[in-house]
Amino acid sequence: SPTIMVYDAAQCISTNHNNHLITAYSYPPAPWTFQAKRIHYQFRTISTPSALPTIPNNGIDLLSLHGSTLGGIFAVEYESSPVGPYKEVAVLSGLVSRQWGLGGIGAWASHIFVDSEMAAEAGREIWGLPASVVPIDF
Repeated sequence: SPTIMVYDAAQCISTNHNNHLITAYSYPPAPWTFQAKRIHYQFRTISTPSALPTIPNNGIDLLSLHGSTLGGIFAVEYESSPVGPYKEVAVLSGLVSRQWGLGGIGAWASHIFVDSEMAAEAGREIWGLPASVVPIDF
């Protein structure tokens, strides 16, 4: 299965051995490389009772400490990706893990907005993410 994306200031690594463009009907195998032009995280604490309803009940556990989890807003402009260049804005509802942290730790995005139909389709089909296409300008 695809790996969870990892972000840093220079690039985002997720899933594509062949580094070829995804079509609407075929996705390359993991891992892919995403080259980010701009990235912005705005972190904030979210109360656990507010975050819980946004986390799917499929083996993903919400991580919290003293009744709070870490969420926020994530905005990125990819200059290259397997689906071409696109912009993304995501609402991060909380810090999550799989299998008590053994399957990885990351942020769950309860709302994802992209400016590319291909990026939205890949997000929904590969990762099961709630991606919507909207105009994005930043």
